[in-house]
Amino acid sequence: MNRDQWARTVLHSAWKEFGAPSPGALQAVQAIARHESGPGYGDAMGGANNWGSIHCTSGPPCGEDCVEHPDTDANGAPYVTCFRKYPTPEAGARDLLRELLRREPVRMVLSSSSATAIAHAMHATKYFE
Repeated sequence: MNRDQWARTVLHSAWKEFGAPSPGALQAVQAIARHESGPGYGDAMGGANNWGSIHCTSGPPCGEDCVEHPDTDANGAPYVTCFRKYPTPEAGARDLLRELLRREPVRMVLSSSSATAIAHAMHATKYFE
């Protein structure tokens, strides 16, 4: 099983808490996870299992449930911030889902499989700058 196939099973399992995903929504969220956290699905942050590049509520120094890692702002300027860390890949995937699905405009377009519509909804709800 390759890394993307593994990620699909983890994401599908994490989604059970929120109901059954449509194939388009599952594909869209996996693409978001791969973009946000890379092909390692959260490994880039020292094994933080953070599938959505989800920030902590405070900046460095980071607390026990966070990890310091570089990011870039909307203008491409680098900075260091604190990202959440999770005990398992499934916990990280579940929090990505929670962050996306709590935003009604995102939830409404996930099944559309329209990368443009999903990105616009994520931006409008401040998932990213």
